[in-house]
Amino acid sequence: MIKLNITEKKEIKFDVNVSGINVRDLLGSIRLKIEEIEYGFPVKVMDGTVIVEIPPLDEFVKQELRDGQTLNAKLEIIAVDTYIVPWEDVMMIETPVKIEATISEVRDIKEEEKPIVIKVSKVTPMVKKLIEKKKETVIEKKKSSRFRDSLEKK
Repeated sequence: MIKLNITEKKEIKFDVNVSGINVRDLLGSIRLKIEEIEYGFPVKVMDGTVIVEIPPLDEFVKQELRDGQTLNAKLEIIAVDTYIVPWEDVMMIETPVKIEATISEVRDIKEEEKPIVIKVSKVTPMVKKLIEKKKETVIEKKKSSRFRDSLEKK
């Protein structure tokens, strides 16, 4: 059984005995049947030898080819008015290393809110006045909102 790596070109050479016709009058191909589709590759016929090159299957086969999958293959020779199948066999697909992944879990991750920390190394007198003024404003707002809340309750 011939093994075909789907990513590599493969050359297959057959020894043949031809009699009753000139080798130059022969035409041929090798046929691979992959899931009801037949692919043909021309052969070179020389004295006593038939050579075929099969390109990497992943370049033209649209179906997914699995490791260990088998294909029916045959060598066809046409001589003037005669059709001959001197070889038939099964070929096995080999795939290079393949890694597949499926999702097993999806979670939302919420970032924890971290307090903003500002470190001040030097405070100028002007900045110090602004900070004090801001503190007074905040205290005044808190007082006024408490006062408003107490009025609303009455």
